[in-house]
Amino acid sequence: MVVGIPKENYPEEKRVALIPLGVQTLTKAGMEVVIESGAGEQAGFPDKMYQEKGAKIADKRTDIFAKSDIVLQVRGLGA
Repeated sequence: MVVGIPKENYPEEKRVALIPLGVQTLTKAGMEVVIESGAGEQAGFPDKMYQEKGAKIADKRTDIFAKSDIVLQVRGLGA
């Protein structure tokens, strides 16, 4: 199962749906985590921190939606 985390696109939103420690938990449970590049930056989590916990970094938002079985976001698509 692939869990995707897109970058929040709501104005001034600084939160991210999953922190690096959560990535480690999901990957230990056998899931793959794909996060859009820069998704955690505003919350203080650079891409490198996600990679160190086992996440794959996607350059394009569309890749997140194309590859993921589940998408986690702070605000829904219509927000």
